[in-house]
Amino acid sequence: MITKPFSKIALPYFLTGLISAIMLQRIGLRYFYPLIPPPIMNNISIVFFIGVLLDMLFLLPKNFKNHPDPYSMLAFWQDALRYLIALDMCIFGVCKFFGLQFNTPLALLDNPFNTISDSELMWAFFGHSRIYTLLIGGIEIAGGLLVIFRKTRLLGVFVLLPVTLNIFFLDVFYNGIVTSVYIGIEIAGLVYLLWIEYPRLVKIFFTDDDLKRYFFKSKVIRNLVKLSVIVIPFILMAIVEYPQYYPEINGKYVVKQLKVNGKDIAVPSVDSVLTKVYIDKNDIVLEYNKPWKRLIGNYKYNEDNRQLTATWRFPQSARDTLKAQITPATVGGKATLTGKMGKESLNIEIERINNGTR
Repeated sequence: MITKPFSKIALPYFLTGLISAIMLQRIGLRYFYPLIPPPIMNNISIVFFIGVLLDMLFLLPKNFKNHPDPYSMLAFWQDALRYLIALDMCIFGVCKFFGLQFNTPLALLDNPFNTISDSELMWAFFGHSRIYTLLIGGIEIAGGLLVIFRKTRLLGVFVLLPVTLNIFFLDVFYNGIVTSVYIGIEIAGLVYLLWIEYPRLVKIFFTDDDLKRYFFKSKVIRNLVKLSVIVIPFILMAIVEYPQYYPEINGKYVVKQLKVNGKDIAVPSVDSVLTKVYIDKNDIVLEYNKPWKRLIGNYKYNEDNRQLTATWRFPQSARDTLKAQITPATVGGKATLTGKMGKESLNIEIERINNGTR
């Protein structure tokens, strides 16, 4: 007789019921929307899950205890859990092949980058490459098929676990906690399928293998070699040149007043007039009315005398070096850039509208 029968069957039964209720709602809303209105579909899913809970609390313990073969009943719910996870992964994978995921409206792609929400940004990123979308879909389908067969179920869990974890963290940081709950439940199901294979996992990961080894004569050298995999990255971090960051000047500025060689230039008056200045951790960008009309370069800033020197790398024809003094932005965001670019003298009054953070 299985010890603590209810505790052994309750978890796979609960996970199976919870996943099936959420799948029922999602599939109903997505594929049967014309036939079943969303409020009705939501209520059906809620009632279904309440029924699962009531059955688990009042009927399941008695049925499992009195079952002539409790092992087979436990195996049934474990297999049901595998089936639902496999089905869900295959649905997600097939959706990608038929172009039902990662679709980004063309109008959204023309919006300024900083106006796009985190979820839209993620969707556009993954949808940019059709091949990448098909690759993810193929992995989901392959993992689902591996999970459904008993001999390959452990391999299927290893395939799906990193994929679902990646989706989970993307949802947490880009879509919010609520949208990540469902994939978190599926991860719990995969972890459960991994946990019931604990004896096999111990044999795979924690027993000696027959592979040939190279033994260092010195134990100290052997340990130093192993330690080097974490020490070397920190050494590289110590010698690398870090991006410069000056909070007092970094940010996005709009040009409020412009003087070239002592003459006022209306902003904006012609296509070639300077309208925006971006001072970033690595770059300085001067924009002339349009995003595709820009000077992009690197700069050095002396905090003592507030001297800024910029050289341009784009376009390649840009040769004039900018040498100017910048006054840090005031509380109102106003600053002044005074100096020369090539043979032209500049006096630019600018206003910071973004300090470089989203």
